[in-house]
Amino acid sequence: MLHLANADALAWTGALIAALFVGLGLAVVRLRGRRRRSLAAAQARFGGTAVPEVEDDATTATLTFEAEGLGPARLECSLGGEGSAAYSRLEVDVTSPVELTVEARGLLGGAGDPLGDDAFDGRFRVTSAPPGRGRELLGTEARAALLALHDLGAGLVSKGVRLVVGPRRSTVVVPRDLLDAKPPVVVELLERSLELLRCVRRATG
Repeated sequence: MLHLANADALAWTGALIAALFVGLGLAVVRLRGRRRRSLAAAQARFGGTAVPEVEDDATTATLTFEAEGLGPARLECSLGGEGSAAYSRLEVDVTSPVELTVEARGLLGGAGDPLGDDAFDGRFRVTSAPPGRGRELLGTEARAALLALHDLGAGLVSKGVRLVVGPRRSTVVVPRDLLDAKPPVVVELLERSLELLRCVRRATG
């Protein structure tokens, strides 16, 4: 009887392990399908070349395209992994002699250059070089786009959107893999990010 009980326990354990592996496999298949659909939606909206899984890294997908009024653009979305967090990053060739970084304040706040907009200053820390020049690049429309992007990317720890403008390129980063969401989300990210960067380009002349 003891032998039969042990055999039954082993059988149940084996079945449970098998079920877990099957469930994990199905979850991975659904995730890949979701990411591919979101990437396809972004490509349908903006054109360009989509790569669902970059070489040697199945967690990262890219879309390169020509952004109206901005030139070449590249979207990179990653699931993250060991030692790295998920993110979505858009890079364009928008340059400025003023170096600007805008980050969500998070729990610790931190110093920065206030712009005189309480809703914005309460959520973002702005630093620029030369100091105090952030106001020139962040007009009303740019601030509104940043606030919308912050809400879109919020949900992980206390971080939201991050904007970096410099002499070589500009980057918008959201701390989420937005491909792991419904297709309209990544399209909205790109539309709002591109509008933000157009605002910055207009401000730089």
